[in-house]
Amino acid sequence: MKLAPFASTLAAGTLAAGPAFALGMLVAPAGNDARIQLSRTLMVRYPDKVKLIAQIKMTTNAPKVGWLIPVFNVENPVDNGVRVTPFDKASLDALEAISAPKVLGVCPDGPTGEEHEVFFGESWRAGQAMVNARLISAGEEQTQGVLTSYLQGREYDLNANVTAALSEMIDQNFMFVTVNIDAPASAGDPIVAIEYPLGGASDPRLGLFPSLVSLGGARADMLFFTLNTAQMVGNLPTNPWDLAGVQFVSSTETTYTSSLEQFLDGQRQTQALVLEYGAAAGELAEPGLATLLTESGATHLSRIRASFQPVALQTNVKTLTLRKAANAEDSPREREIAGRDCLPERDMGAVGGMGGGGAGGAGGSGGGAGGNLEPDRDVGIGGIATDAGTGAGGTPTDGGGGGGGGGCQSALAGRGLPGAFSAFALLFVSILGLRRRRL
Repeated sequence: MKLAPFASTLAAGTLAAGPAFALGMLVAPAGNDARIQLSRTLMVRYPDKVKLIAQIKMTTNAPKVGWLIPVFNVENPVDNGVRVTPFDKASLDALEAISAPKVLGVCPDGPTGEEHEVFFGESWRAGQAMVNARLISAGEEQTQGVLTSYLQGREYDLNANVTAALSEMIDQNFMFVTVNIDAPASAGDPIVAIEYPLGGASDPRLGLFPSLVSLGGARADMLFFTLNTAQMVGNLPTNPWDLAGVQFVSSTETTYTSSLEQFLDGQRQTQALVLEYGAAAGELAEPGLATLLTESGATHLSRIRASFQPVALQTNVKTLTLRKAANAEDSPREREIAGRDCLPERDMGAVGGMGGGGAGGAGGSGGGAGGNLEPDRDVGIGGIATDAGTGAGGTPTDGGGGGGGGGCQSALAGRGLPGAFSAFALLFVSILGLRRRRL
């Protein structure tokens, strides 16, 4: 039976994931190239299940591609509530608007008007609005190679790297969903929601290792949103970042991205995560998010950023576990740094750094509506609303690192320091700031 242009196949027991910036991998017929340029993922924790919502930006010259998405293995997935449905990107756009870092320029005499909202990618397009699902059971895959036969039947090239990634993730107890896109040029930015059961005592896991299969750049840059009853951290160190080295290069651009990469390079070869935002979710106005909050009982929103070097994915970051943070403080989205035109003797550097955040810890083990999946046949699953708004644009400018200065006079005075000591401290940090700029 012919699959619809946007189809998903659920296969327990294996996983693949893909190129730079990606959660998931694109496979294509031999002789064609397919790359995921960006991916953003929302993990919603329910008391007894997980809902994983993923969207990608892709480039390809192939007539059709398969997008393989990591999911923790579930025995008898159809009977146990695994569901694959379309989803409206407006919810992810709303999360981006709420949580994207906002860098503000400030001088000793007040704000400069400089502002950079660091959105993760430019405007995201709506994905196709139809999903068909087909199940391949774990037993069939492990004993008969049904998955391999299915993908080859789609004329996808299963090269040695793909095969090695599949084998590695079988050992990690993952399954996957593959979304078949038969008209990539008109597919928009594909988005899909996957639900699977997971008891409250278990922590969700994501498979990252296969991102090396078709890495499209020097790093694997990933963004994760989470909705849960507490802030979330990973099984890697997960903390706020004080924006060290970030500078304005224009009134609306900073070196945020390159400075973030430099920071993570110094954290065990990028084996760390940055908590860009963490706070109570409150009442989210976007209808899709409001429904997710009501159904799941989630109360907190976290935004977690990663930028892995290949060596990290090859060794200690083959999977990522997300868990509740212990005693985490809010991490706001607005940050203040020195404006470009502050007087040298009042060079400020980074001001008002991130609020405290939860530290990473050891991860636990892992592994929820719409649509029914049935063995060995195609099942049409619902449609979604049309494009409801675009994601805010503006990729960060990488203008090089650069140092910061110390604190400004107003910041010292605000802490109630004596006048003489305040003046001395200001002079001292100003000298440090000037010295840094000569390096």
